[in-house]
Amino acid sequence: MRGPERPQWVAIVALMLALAACHRSPHFIGTNITGVPWGGSFTLTRQNGRPFDTASLHGRVVLIYFGYTRCTDVCEPTLRRLARLVHRLGSAAARTQVVFVSIDPRHDTPERMRKFLDHIDPQFIGLTGTQSQIARVVAQFKVADTRHAKAPPAERFTHSDGIYVEGPSGRLRLYVSGSTPLRGLAHDIRSLLAGD
Repeated sequence: MRGPERPQWVAIVALMLALAACHRSPHFIGTNITGVPWGGSFTLTRQNGRPFDTASLHGRVVLIYFGYTRCTDVCEPTLRRLARLVHRLGSAAARTQVVFVSIDPRHDTPERMRKFLDHIDPQFIGLTGTQSQIARVVAQFKVADTRHAKAPPAERFTHSDGIYVEGPSGRLRLYVSGSTPLRGLAHDIRSLLAGD
């Protein structure tokens, strides 16, 4: 009995590979944005006053959150939730890093960032910079960011509250709402660590 004709055989193999790939692909709780043409590594000033290149975090799952220290109603609670998340990860915590990027560099000096994060989790990396540096990174990640000059300090900015998640390869993989249940976030982190 002859095998299938070549075009038919190629189509069958292609279908089998596609189905196998779908089977291996993890189901994420967050929105899978793998392949978007934005994001990537950047260099800003860490809370210790030294330049920090996020490319040095490759090999870890990196959760990047944009906000500002005077945002006590959204940013601080979100960062506290991320601190609880990391502490629940067990051994996976060593390969997970939270990065907080200020969108208010005029007030968020490295020293202010350090004091703010010391009360939440000293292991978090806080990054700030000049107005132009921050503007470039905000554009690089397509962060919605609106300034309200006459509003009280805690309400001075309106910004997206999502968390950008990079896999160990350094690629942007997920966009996660700040209110996503911690169990779902932990699931996504472990999935990325198991095979980015």
